[in-house]
Amino acid sequence: MITNRTMNVEPKDQIKFLNQELITLSESWETYLSKQMRFLVAEKELFIGRIWGIEDKSNCLILRFKVSHVPRINSLFFLGLVGPDSVGDPSSWEFTYRQFRESEKKDYWNKQGVEIQTVNYLSIDEKWAYILVNVAEHQFMDDMEQTYLYKGTHPLIVVAQSDPPFKYLLNLKEFIEHHPNNKILNYQIINELECWNPHVLDNANDVSTEMIEMIQQQKYTLIQGPPGTGKSYLAAQICDHFLANNKSVSVTALTNKALIEIAQQPALVDFLRGMKIYKTNITNEETRKLPWLLDYEDSLPSAGELLLTTYYKLSELYKKVSIENKRFDLLIIEEASQAFLPTIAMFSTIAHRILIVGDHKQLSPVVQTSDYKLKLINQDIHGVINGFETYAYNNEEISYRLTKTRRLTSDSANLTSVYYDNQLGSISEFDNQIIHQTKYNDLFHPNGGITVVELPKAMAGFTKKQLYSIIAEVGLDLLESDKENNVAFLTSTVANEENIYQAYSSRSKKYKRVTISTIHKIQGLTCDYTLFYMPLESSHMDLDDNLFNVATSRAKKGTLIITFDYIDLLAGKSKEIQTFLNGCRNVTDIFLTYLKTI
Repeated sequence: MITNRTMNVEPKDQIKFLNQELITLSESWETYLSKQMRFLVAEKELFIGRIWGIEDKSNCLILRFKVSHVPRINSLFFLGLVGPDSVGDPSSWEFTYRQFRESEKKDYWNKQGVEIQTVNYLSIDEKWAYILVNVAEHQFMDDMEQTYLYKGTHPLIVVAQSDPPFKYLLNLKEFIEHHPNNKILNYQIINELECWNPHVLDNANDVSTEMIEMIQQQKYTLIQGPPGTGKSYLAAQICDHFLANNKSVSVTALTNKALIEIAQQPALVDFLRGMKIYKTNITNEETRKLPWLLDYEDSLPSAGELLLTTYYKLSELYKKVSIENKRFDLLIIEEASQAFLPTIAMFSTIAHRILIVGDHKQLSPVVQTSDYKLKLINQDIHGVINGFETYAYNNEEISYRLTKTRRLTSDSANLTSVYYDNQLGSISEFDNQIIHQTKYNDLFHPNGGITVVELPKAMAGFTKKQLYSIIAEVGLDLLESDKENNVAFLTSTVANEENIYQAYSSRSKKYKRVTISTIHKIQGLTCDYTLFYMPLESSHMDLDDNLFNVATSRAKKGTLIITFDYIDLLAGKSKEIQTFLNGCRNVTDIFLTYLKTI
């Protein structure tokens, strides 16, 4: 039973929220645009390098940088080729980044640019670092090869911050302006709730037939998938059924990673090889992994075809679908916990049936506007931001929860279950089968559960630098002791992420099996081990239930939480976090022993 419903947030207030978010993003972007290039270079907010080649094995672009000035690995950037007027030492470039990007005559920037993702180091010597990057446009790769690389030329490049998602927010705003009476936009916002009771699905066995029957009986269906419950696997099975019956299908997600995860599922192999699956913005690495995946160009998929596209791209395609008066037979909104309410409302108008897949106990949309400004717009605006949650609580009768995790062992699932009415169970292949190979094995639970370190607040006997060092040392040993291990270093703030990154990169340049990230950026991540640093410097972030749940539910073999002993005294903790921590194995004394060796 759900109680204490408030009034809906009127569409005009939803527009105010989007306007404010656009203003906040614009202000931050304006600061970046207004800086002189030399200052951005000095502050490592912008990097200067050269395009050096294309690696045959990965089909990645090779970039060369000075070894002391390399962009972050596993991060998104904008790459632009330098024009003829950007001459001399970059440390003396007095023109601003705005002047670079808005060059009218290809003087500072020659108008060739593309979104990239840094992947890994290829090689490194005393002077130069060569890194691999994924490129979102095939044509750019072809142009670089034909115009420069075949001639032995290595063009000078700028690697800068990615452009903000202005178009996405503007598209949502336009939709609300044209459809103020849309039913979803006018849902009631839940202020407090006693209980939300979705139908329970025991996915220890195949539940795809049951879910397909549900989808065929109603326009909307919602699936809550706790960590590791096989949401992508199930979504692919559902796609398989509809495609086999000659239906048009689209899957949309916030990230390209989630879309590729769908495309790689066994259920879609025949359609992939039959060239029935399209994707927007295919990268060179995706082409290497899935050579049959087609690059979406212009025409919408026909019957028996699947389109994979991000929220950003689908918000642009929305107009085309509407103008041509077409509808997908099925649209699956993946990673829906990161969808605004207007996102779900807009996408729901372009398909005959909608499957919404997510988990409102995990990552919610990233918003740049402060809570103070949000509440000035409307006290209940978070119900618009957390669109999946609002949709779920307004549609309990068509909501289903998966209850078996293949990622988490029983000891880990028992703790995570506190977020799911204690209904989450484990069917992990690692349950009672784990042998930790690392010399730090006594820091980890013998059955893949959660261990916690609660350091003294005064940090007596060690420094922050030593703390980051031991975190890096433990993670590196996990990687070196078992060549199959994937390790995630997680924390809540960018500053601590950077400190961990520096500690790790001073010890190793191998990033293939490593994730170093703030929690906000790792939706869908699965790894073998997680090292989760909770410094309690921003308790509203460290003690956020959703972020805590995400950080502690990534690992198949073990999670180590490093925090401070005064966490028990903080008033901002939820009962779920307190219950979780109480169930963790405390390894503080062991950790301090290792810390003294650094």
